[in-house]
Amino acid sequence: MRYVNYFETEPIDAFSGSWYSEWRDELERESVGTISDSNYIKWVQRSLNRLYNSDLAIDGTKSSKYKAMVRQFNNDYLYRDDDRVDEQTQNELIYLNSADGDYVEWLGKAINKAGFGPVAIARVLDTPLVNAIKAFQGKQRPKIKADGYVGAKTELALIKASGLYPPGKPRPKPTVKPTP
Repeated sequence: MRYVNYFETEPIDAFSGSWYSEWRDELERESVGTISDSNYIKWVQRSLNRLYNSDLAIDGTKSSKYKAMVRQFNNDYLYRDDDRVDEQTQNELIYLNSADGDYVEWLGKAINKAGFGPVAIARVLDTPLVNAIKAFQGKQRPKIKADGYVGAKTELALIKASGLYPPGKPRPKPTVKPTP
């Protein structure tokens, strides 16, 4: 399994050379840990399913349907026409997830079940829940940046710690009843 630190975009800065890249990569590993490609893609897939109420398979692959939905998301929210999931796309997904009532409700349940509550189960992200998320992030190994934002790494850690899956499963296919 290949592990990556996400972002597909290259940093724009005045530094260059391998020493800086190695230092930056090491700092990233220390501050936020790593996540597999497939787990990251599953997070994006769940997020897109929540936002678009779609039936995208949560299989960790970049299918043509996945790419089309990412392109649609980037077009709808970032006003650009591409199918890349970069830092800007990720940050917008995090922001929109935190505004989703079902997702916030899941966060409260998962935090409580993981032992970092009690927090009230609500559909709005509030200060006690953000503080509990930060406490949860700070206790994870490998480390997750304790910033209160729930991205792919925090979501995966919450799934593992609580056994609860967030909303965003594919919609079931409608069953057609035969006519008599």
